[in-house]
Amino acid sequence: MSSQLFTRDGDEFLECRIAEICRDVREELLAIMSPKTLKGIALAGGYGRGEGGVFHTEAGDKPYNDVEFFAFAHGPRHILRKRWNRKIHALEIRLTEKYDIDVEIRLLGSGEIQRSNPSMFYYDLLMGHFWVLGDESLLENCQHHADPKNLPVSEATRLLMNRASGLLFAKRRLSQDSFDSKDADFVFRNLAKAQLAMGDSILASRGRYHWSCLERHKRLVSLQRNKEVVEHHWAGVEFKLHPHLPECSKEELQDCLEDVSDQLLEVFLQIESKRLGRFIPSADYYLKIRSQTSTPFNLRNRLINFRDSGPAGLLDDSHPRERLLDLLCSQLWCREENQPASCRPENWVGLWQRHG
Repeated sequence: MSSQLFTRDGDEFLECRIAEICRDVREELLAIMSPKTLKGIALAGGYGRGEGGVFHTEAGDKPYNDVEFFAFAHGPRHILRKRWNRKIHALEIRLTEKYDIDVEIRLLGSGEIQRSNPSMFYYDLLMGHFWVLGDESLLENCQHHADPKNLPVSEATRLLMNRASGLLFAKRRLSQDSFDSKDADFVFRNLAKAQLAMGDSILASRGRYHWSCLERHKRLVSLQRNKEVVEHHWAGVEFKLHPHLPECSKEELQDCLEDVSDQLLEVFLQIESKRLGRFIPSADYYLKIRSQTSTPFNLRNRLINFRDSGPAGLLDDSHPRERLLDLLCSQLWCREENQPASCRPENWVGLWQRHG
């Protein structure tokens, strides 16, 4: 990947810092779980792929992105998570406070990745990771995740949904009377993620996605005629590799959010037109056809909705993410007078936290 382990150009202190976090995660997890249960730990995300963010400061380079780990354990997923998730969550909190960077640990049961459908999430893990414990034998029979041509268009939609939610949270921050440097950093970071997602989702929908953000940009340049999308994507790549604090006013961030939001809508409509098999010219039209589309009987979705909403959920065949898509679309891009009543709930944040 790169001459250094976790970043492309981070200094020795940063490389050692990530290595120290890896050692801590290994030691702490082995103290919680026995070696018979804990089979492996993989560092994933940008640092696992050798493209982690390098935050330059006068005191030296620091990590910026989340430090993400997958813990491979022996046993059924639900039993493992019921038994260990509370302790693992407590460990995440301790390490996050110790290193002043978000440390995330996801527990995987036996064969969980092997049985899963192709996704961008597992593609990135399979194509770029660093073993803190264990080896490649834990990823045998996972090759269906290794080919980006296997990614369904719904994966591109899901990526856009995640980034659109970030824009909506940023929009809420900008609407506050009080607005400090932490708010500005939050807004700027989510703008960059949305900029990157524009090009990434196009590539994913065409089977051209790649684990390296630099390679993705090369591919995007070769096939995308929209120069604005290409420029936004490069800005997202630059921020991903070398994050920095914003040097602009609240008003300038507001203007940038409107520009990024408008461009994201254009890409969203393009992707959803492909996924749904019909041309969708606007956000208002999107909500209109979605409200007119009936969902076939789906017992699994009904049970999920029952868990979230009680007995009334048993009558709803749609997956919560479908409702979340409608909510995000209406809140970001639709004129208020055209928003269906179902798209104006006060609890959209709760829906996002459960299913985003």
